Amino acid sequence: MRTPNLLQLLIMGVTAVGAHEVSAAVTTQKPTIQVFQINNVGLTPTSVIGGGQATGVVTLVQAGSGTATVTLRSSSPQIAAVPPSVIIQPGATSATFIVQTYPIAVNPNTATPAPSVQISAAIGPFPPKVVSLTVNPATLSALGLNPANVAGGTNATGTVTISGPAPSGGITIALSSAGSSSAPSIRGTTPIQRVPVGINMPSQVVVAAGATSATFPINTRPVSASTTYQINASWGTFVTKTATLTVSPPDLASISVSKDEVFGGNSITATVRLTAPAPSEGVTINLRTWLATGGTTGTFAQCGQFPSVPSTVTIAGGTASADFTVTTYPGYGVYWVEASSTTTTQSSKDDLDVDAPHFEPVLPSIVKGGTVAQGTIQLSGPAMPPNCTNRYSVVSSNTNFAQVPAYVDVTPGSTQAALPVTTSALPANAAPVTITISVTGTAAGHGAAAPRHETYSANLTITP
Repeated sequence: MRTPNLLQLLIMGVTAVGAHEVSAAVTTQKPTIQVFQINNVGLTPTSVIGGGQATGVVTLVQAGSGTATVTLRSSSPQIAAVPPSVIIQPGATSATFIVQTYPIAVNPNTATPAPSVQISAAIGPFPPKVVSLTVNPATLSALGLNPANVAGGTNATGTVTISGPAPSGGITIALSSAGSSSAPSIRGTTPIQRVPVGINMPSQVVVAAGATSATFPINTRPVSASTTYQINASWGTFVTKTATLTVSPPDLASISVSKDEVFGGNSITATVRLTAPAPSEGVTINLRTWLATGGTTGTFAQCGQFPSVPSTVTIAGGTASADFTVTTYPGYGVYWVEASSTTTTQSSKDDLDVDAPHFEPVLPSIVKGGTVAQGTIQLSGPAMPPNCTNRYSVVSSNTNFAQVPAYVDVTPGSTQAALPVTTSALPANAAPVTITISVTGTAAGHGAAAPRHETYSANLTITP
């Protein structure tokens, strides 16, 4: 083998040394330090009402393999607060955070620009990125009435609403009203007249701190004609909201009878009611009665005079109801008692069932044979006229011992009639004999389609 010369040995030595140095460089290389930079910071929305929130977004120039901590600051944390920092996760380029604003107080009589708060985001020594957030004060946004149409003498509720939570100390809303009436003109005045007095409400209402609305009462007075009122709510000199309240005269609400069933010939009380108290001059309501329809056949059995009522009833000023008398007459039937307004088409009715009088025989319990027992037929009300049947048939269970007339007529208007029972004498040693006397008559009413007959009985004991 050939021995290398001196030059070759030198070349081989240099090569070995270089290889060793390269290997050492690879095995001792330090990790790369990542540097994060903010590309942008944004807000959605960029203008909010105090008390609301905005969402911030911090975006990096590029994602990294580690986490990036972004420091956040607000130029006015008492108006808009941010968290101290937000973390962007490995591999992500952005993260969001919440900006919480607070209600701000302003002078509503002065035009003042809304405050602007600077929100900044920074990483390390690099200059921060900044975005502006405008925080607006809450303002009067709406005025509502419930209901918007009321009967005079009843109440409504007003509600003022502001666009965001009220600041500390609340927001005071001024209230006022003006009205006009549709009453007929007087001495040449126009049909639409100013009404200075007619409703009562407070002069202001306060929306409490943190709240977005407040209510206030509106008390109305009875009116003779429909009246409209403009309700005004103002916050300072720049914002006013209006709503219209219509106050109507009272109308008929209902009629009711104190009893829905009565024996003919008796009187009852009925009541008419208004939707609200009557004005000072009162309200007159028309009254009438007429034959009702309905039931299983569409009609009811009827006989005798219709119930009578006054032609009108007046409800006094300041009150909402009045009573009147319904007079019924002997007979039977189902009738409407109706009330109707004298100024509108409103009407109301209630049914009244007039019944034929209930009846029953009344006899002495014991009578000596060979005498006439004086019994009666008792009615619960005045007897009906003959055309409605005032005749009652009578039957004895044993005519050998007790004889009765075939029928008894009760004088119309009377509530009883004599029922004589002629008895037969019994031997001195005979046992007592009990006889049943039965009375059959017309029973009508109770909503029946036709009259019917009912029988009631009483016992009589005959002794020797």
